[in-house]
Amino acid sequence: TYVRAALKRALHAQMNMKTSFQLIRFMPGSGEPRLWSKSMTPPTDEAIQAAEDWIDNLLPAQGGQLLTAIHYALAHNDCDEIYIVSAGVTDVSQHDQILRDIRGLNTREVPIHCVGVNPEPMGELLLRNISESNHGDFCSKAFSGGSGDAIRDAASSISSQDARWTSWRTNLVNEKSKELCDSFKKQRMSIGGQIRIIEGMQREES
Repeated sequence: TYVRAALKRALHAQMNMKTSFQLIRFMPGSGEPRLWSKSMTPPTDEAIQAAEDWIDNLLPAQGGQLLTAIHYALAHNDCDEIYIVSAGVTDVSQHDQILRDIRGLNTREVPIHCVGVNPEPMGELLLRNISESNHGDFCSKAFSGGSGDAIRDAASSISSQDARWTSWRTNLVNEKSKELCDSFKKQRMSIGGQIRIIEGMQREES
């Protein structure tokens, strides 16, 4: 519920800065990606309403086919940024290969940003590294439980549940980021007019 509300607020707050947009979801069970529209769509009032209706029907999916989804997104020549909203649940042994494969797909150096939703430590590490190696930004978001309380502090990049992991995880993130920078990153590009979904999430608190 919180994620759906945040995504809808991002649509209203940020899409007017874009000439077109696309949404991709993962199917529950199979993890196959499904496009919202056949092509990139101008953010008209009708399109935003249709996107809201589509978001209302989203269901959680485990083990989404991330590489296929990124391939679909990059197939649109107008795609200038990608946002991944995920918990990063993936086999840890596949992380390095996933990072290499994404770099192989992203020949146009499109910024890929990641929003971690209640990620476990290794899921957060994967999402951080995807962003870091693809000119993107990372933020982590933790949501309140069933009591319906307000969303937890969005400014923190480490969720409160994972506080005990901070020390070793910070060192591991720094080490892996350095390796990725040496292996993958070209000179960092200037990114103007980024859509920041986290701003939409923060509006949920106001």
